[in-house]
Amino acid sequence: MTGEVDFMPLNRPTLWRRLREALPEGLELPAATWNLRHRTILGVIAFHVVGLAAFGLWRGWAPVLAIGESLALGLLGAIAAVPALSRRFRSAVAALALVTSSAVLTQFAGGYIEAHFHFFVMVALIAMYQDWVPFLLAIVYVALDHGVVGTLLPEWVYNHPDAIAHPWKWAGIHAALVLAECAALLAFWGGAESARRRSDLVLESAGDGILGLGLDRRVTFANPSAATIFGATPDALVGRRLEDLVEAPGGIELPWPAQATPSGPAGSRPAMAGVVRRPEAVVPVEFVATPIARGRRAVGHVLTVRDVTERQRALEALERSNRDLQQFAYVASHDLQEPLRMVSSFVRLLGDRYKGKMDADADEFIHFAVDGATRMQRLVDDLLAFSRVSSRARPPEITDANAVMREVLANLRPAIAEAKADVQVAELPVLPADASQLAQVLQNLVANAIKFRGTATPRVQVSARRDGADWHFTVADNGIGIDMAHAGRLFQIFQRLHRDEYPGTGIGLAVCKKIVERHGGRIWLESEPGKGCTFHFTLPAVATGIPTSAPVTVTARPPRPVADSPMVAMQPRWKA
Repeated sequence: MTGEVDFMPLNRPTLWRRLREALPEGLELPAATWNLRHRTILGVIAFHVVGLAAFGLWRGWAPVLAIGESLALGLLGAIAAVPALSRRFRSAVAALALVTSSAVLTQFAGGYIEAHFHFFVMVALIAMYQDWVPFLLAIVYVALDHGVVGTLLPEWVYNHPDAIAHPWKWAGIHAALVLAECAALLAFWGGAESARRRSDLVLESAGDGILGLGLDRRVTFANPSAATIFGATPDALVGRRLEDLVEAPGGIELPWPAQATPSGPAGSRPAMAGVVRRPEAVVPVEFVATPIARGRRAVGHVLTVRDVTERQRALEALERSNRDLQQFAYVASHDLQEPLRMVSSFVRLLGDRYKGKMDADADEFIHFAVDGATRMQRLVDDLLAFSRVSSRARPPEITDANAVMREVLANLRPAIAEAKADVQVAELPVLPADASQLAQVLQNLVANAIKFRGTATPRVQVSARRDGADWHFTVADNGIGIDMAHAGRLFQIFQRLHRDEYPGTGIGLAVCKKIVERHGGRIWLESEPGKGCTFHFTLPAVATGIPTSAPVTVTARPPRPVADSPMVAMQPRWKA
C-alpha cells in the first residue's frame, strides 16, 4: 500500500437533472388549501357560464350557439364539483373548463387580439392547483388552439390580416409569451413548494401539537404531534371545532390582536389548561393561542398544545413526597420534644441541686449538657416551624402590613432594647397574605439584622414600594454583611455562615424563603462584608400567586389606601 487515498470524482449533475431539480415536484396541497382554491375556480367557471352566454348574444351569435357553449362550460364545472371524484380528475376538468372559456371568448369576440390575453389569466389560475396534470393539460390546449387551429384555420383564431397571412409567426409569438408566463409561474410554484417543505419540516419535527384555527374556530391544519395528542390523523382533525377537541374550565377564550403593527399581532395569552378526551384515556394538556392578523383584521389563530401527563405525574409524585417529608419532620420533631424536656429538666435539676458539691469538671459537664439540650430544643422548634409553613398555611386575607410590623416589633422589644437598635419603618402596604406567616418573615429578617450587628449602633430600615404587579419589601441593616459568593447557602436549611460567633440553627431564612415562595413571590439579598445586608422580597399585590384552593377572604375593616409611589426608607413613618 502506498498510503495514498484516491477520491472518486463526484458525478456532476447533467443538464436534464439540473432542469428537473429546478422544476416543482407537484406536491399535493393540504386538503383545506386545495378545497379553498378549487371553490374559487368553480366560482370563476360559474361566472363565465353566465357572462359568456350574455356576451355571445350581445355580439349577435345565434342563441343556440351562445347558450349551448356556455352550458357545455357549466357541465364541465358541474363534473369538477362532484366530491366523489378524485382531486386530480376534478382539477383537470376545471382546467379544461377554464381554457375552453378562453377559446369561446376569443370566438365570440371575433378573434380580437385582446381576447387572447384571457388565456394567460386562466393558465395562472390553473397553476394555483400546483398539479402538473391540469397545468400541462392547459398548455397542450393552448398549443392546439394557437398552434394547430391557428395555423390551419387562422380566421377562426385571429381577426387581423398579418396573422391570417403569417399564422406561424403569430403562433410563435403566442408560444413565446405563454412559455414566458409558464416560466414565471413555475418559479413561483417552486418557491411555494420550498417554503412549504420548510414549514412542514418545522411542523413535523415539533414536539408540541400545532393546530391552525379559522375564524369559525375550526381546524385548518394539524401537525403529527397534534394527531398523536388527539388520537386522530391530521386530515381527520381538519374541519373539527376547537370545543370538540379540548375541554377547559370556563370555556376557551381566544385572544385577538389589539392593533396592527409592523411586527405582527399582539402577544398571545398565557397558557391555559384543559383535557383531551380520547376513547382510551383522558389526556391533560396545556395550550397557548396566538392570533394571526392581516392588517387590522384577525384571520385566525395558531394553537400550540402540549401533553402534560408526565409533568402532572411528576408534580403529583413531588407533592406526595413533600407531604410525606413534612409529615415525617413534624412527627419526628414532635416526638423528640418529650424526651428532650425530660433530659433537659433532670440535667437542670441535677445542676441546681449539686452545684458546688462536685468538682469543677462535673459542673462544667452539666452546663454543657444543659446547653446542648437547650440548643436541641430550639432546633426542634425551628423544624416544626419549617414543616408548618405549608401544613398550617391559611387562605390569604387582606392584611395591613403596618399592623403586622407593630406586632413583630412588640415581640422583638427585648432584643431591640438590649442591642440599643434603631429600627425605622416606612409606610407599608395593605395586601393579600397569611398574616401570621408575613409576621414570621419580617420577624426573622429584623431579628437577623439585630443579631448580626457590628460595632456601630444597629440601624434597621424596613420599607416597601409598588413594583408592577408586586409589592417589593426591603429590610436593610448596617451589620457585618456577608460575601455574596456564599449568599445562596443562606436560604438552605441548616446552612450557617457564622457557627460559633452567633447563635442559631440555620433554619430562619429557609422558612422565609418557603413562605415567600408559597405566596408567589421571591426573596434575595444584597450585601458586602462590613457594609450590612439588604434583604429583598416580593409579594403579589393581588391574590393570584398563592397556590391554595380556598377563596380569598376580606376582613370587615376596609383597607387603608396606600400610594403606588415608592416609599423612601429614610423617611420613617414610625420608629420602634
